[in-house]
Amino acid sequence: MSTNISIIIPVYNSEKFIEECISNTLNKIDKKIELIIINDNSTDNTKKICVKFLNKKNNIRLINLKKNCGVSVARNIGIKEAKGKYLIFLDSDDLLSKKTINKINKVVNKSNDNDILFFPSYDPINKIIDNNSLMKKFSDKSFLNNIENFCLVEDALNSFSDLRSNRSNFSYNKMLIDIENYLPQNVLSLTDKATMAASVEGRVPLLDHRLVEYSFSLPSNLNIYGNQSKGLFKKIMENHLPNDLIYRSKEGFNPPDQIWAEKDQNDIHYDEIITNCTSTVDDFIDLNFIKKILSSKEMRMQNGTFLNALYHFNKWLRFQNQ
Repeated sequence: MSTNISIIIPVYNSEKFIEECISNTLNKIDKKIELIIINDNSTDNTKKICVKFLNKKNNIRLINLKKNCGVSVARNIGIKEAKGKYLIFLDSDDLLSKKTINKINKVVNKSNDNDILFFPSYDPINKIIDNNSLMKKFSDKSFLNNIENFCLVEDALNSFSDLRSNRSNFSYNKMLIDIENYLPQNVLSLTDKATMAASVEGRVPLLDHRLVEYSFSLPSNLNIYGNQSKGLFKKIMENHLPNDLIYRSKEGFNPPDQIWAEKDQNDIHYDEIITNCTSTVDDFIDLNFIKKILSSKEMRMQNGTFLNALYHFNKWLRFQNQ
C-alpha cells in the first residue's frame, strides 16, 4: 500500500522537459499518490503540455498562477495545496528512478516517526551522484541497486516538544529544522568565520530571540502571508522601505564559481587536484573524470562549484598533513 505522498513540481517555461518529467512520474506512481504541478505563469507551451495530462489521470492537479512569482512561492503554494503526509519536490527536468517510490514506501512504512528522508540524485550523463556536492566512484548499476542506502533523519527535532504535538503544521516544522540544524550548522557558522576573518563585526538582527519567539506565536497561516515567504514581514516594511527593494528577487552570497570556471583556471585546478592530490581525495574521487571535466569549458562551468570545493578541500588536507 502506498504511503500518503504528494509530489510537487513547480514549472516555468519548461516545454523542453516537462512532458517527459510528468510521463515519467505518472508511470512510477499509483492513484494514491497525488501529483501537483504549479505553473508559474509560463509564457511558452508549458501550460498546454500539462493540460493534456489532466484527462489521463485523476491524481494530477494543475495550478496556474496569474503572475510569475518565483520557484519558492510556487513550492509554498504546492505545500499549501498538498494533501499528502509526506512531500516530494521535483524540478521540471527531474526523472524518478524505477525503484524510488517503492524504496521510500519501504523505509517510511517501517516507522511513522520519520521527519525527513534524504537520498542522492544521479546524473546519468556525467555519472555524478550529487549528495552534498560529493562525487564518488559508482557505476550506474551499483548506485541504482543500492539506492535503498538512504540517510534517514529520525526524530530530527526531538528537542522540540511542540513539534511532537503539532507534527501536521508544516510551516512550523520547517522553521524548527532551520533553527536546530541549517542556521547553526551552516549559514550562521559561515557568517561568523567570514566576518571574524575580515575583522568585521557581524550581527543577525532578524534572529533576535524576541523576534523569533514572537514569530512562533503567530498563527501558522501568517507564515506564508499572501503566498509569499516572509510575506508578513515584507508587508510591514512597506512603510519603511521602497517596494522595489522589498520585493526584488533574492540574491545570495555564493562565490562566482561559473565565472571563475569560464575564465579557464585549468592550470590552478589541475595542479592542486591532480598533481598534488592527497590520498584521501584519491580514495573518493575519480581523477580521470576530473581530467575530463577540466578539458571541457562547458563541463567546467557545469561543475564549477564542485571543482572549487574540491580545490580548497585538497589544499586544506595538504596543509593539515604538513
